[in-house]
Amino acid sequence: MTISTARPSLERIALDVFDVVRSHAAESEREGRLADATLAALHASGLFRSLQPQSCGGSGRPLPEVMRAIENVARADGAAGWCLLIGAGSNAFTAWMAPDVARTLLASPTTVCASIFMPSGEATSVPGGYRVSGRWSYASGIGHSTWVLATCRVPDDTPLQAFLNVEDVEIVPNWDVMGLRATGSHDFVAHDVFVPEERTLRFKAGAQDPGLLYTLPFQALLWLWFAPVPLGIARAALDALRDDVASKGVGRIGAVGHARYAEAEGLWRAARAFASDVTERAWQAACENRPLSASDVAETGVMARHVALTAAHVTRITHELAGGASLREGTLARAFRDAHAAMQHVALAPSVWEHAGRTLLEEAVKD
Repeated sequence: MTISTARPSLERIALDVFDVVRSHAAESEREGRLADATLAALHASGLFRSLQPQSCGGSGRPLPEVMRAIENVARADGAAGWCLLIGAGSNAFTAWMAPDVARTLLASPTTVCASIFMPSGEATSVPGGYRVSGRWSYASGIGHSTWVLATCRVPDDTPLQAFLNVEDVEIVPNWDVMGLRATGSHDFVAHDVFVPEERTLRFKAGAQDPGLLYTLPFQALLWLWFAPVPLGIARAALDALRDDVASKGVGRIGAVGHARYAEAEGLWRAARAFASDVTERAWQAACENRPLSASDVAETGVMARHVALTAAHVTRITHELAGGASLREGTLARAFRDAHAAMQHVALAPSVWEHAGRTLLEEAVKD
């Protein structure tokens, strides 16, 4: 008898926690944070560690595989998928630090980081490091995080990112919103917190870890990472609508409803194909040690915003077709709220397409 020693795919691992995450989604939303059972399942799965350096216990799996895993978690609960994305992505940012420092930060298997890129604080240089003060908003998952990466203005210098211990900051519980409630994306405040030099970084300096993932441009990584969550949310809405219609009779929504459902399926599948194509090509470039062009990076932004807008559109269709069922607590209503909250993220703002369109046109003229 041959015993397989192959590691299960991250997609398989995500499916293994799917039922737990989905069954606690309503509880998570009510509590404004991930339910204990959901958080325990994600920690046990190792998915939070999927993007961090292998030298720190990361999975080392191909980026497309990680993205599909995050999509599956988001299909179970959009907020859980969002927290997984932020936690795994923020852990990955330790690749821009000295490897020994990164290993210290991520020493515990349950360490999760949060991150904020708006420079809403100030770091003042002092011997051995910086004194950091400020207030930052939208710190998704900070309630279950050990560290938070805060972007700071620096007098007479370029901004930097500083890893603050969450125990050293004050969390301001003000995440009272319509969607992605369970992400607990509260504000936090730092009052003259000392941060050693080795716990700071600047992305323009380049990653210090040799992993393939970290050779991709920082901005492209952010846009690639955002796509799976709205895709998973919209897929959950489509599946929930299908089940609702099947239970009441397909004829109930009529011919127009059938056409609109087909439209929503087509929109979702096209957006997912776009995301998969862009992600696969970016990862292939990393594997071939080939830098992404300006057009390649712009395309990741086009894709990310397109996916977010499409996901919100799909949930509007499912919301309308479901009628009163989408007003009650459940997947349809939660997906509608979560998809519209996700599309409001600053990284998916209209300016993304403005800059991307200009870049694509300028690069085309050069050719």
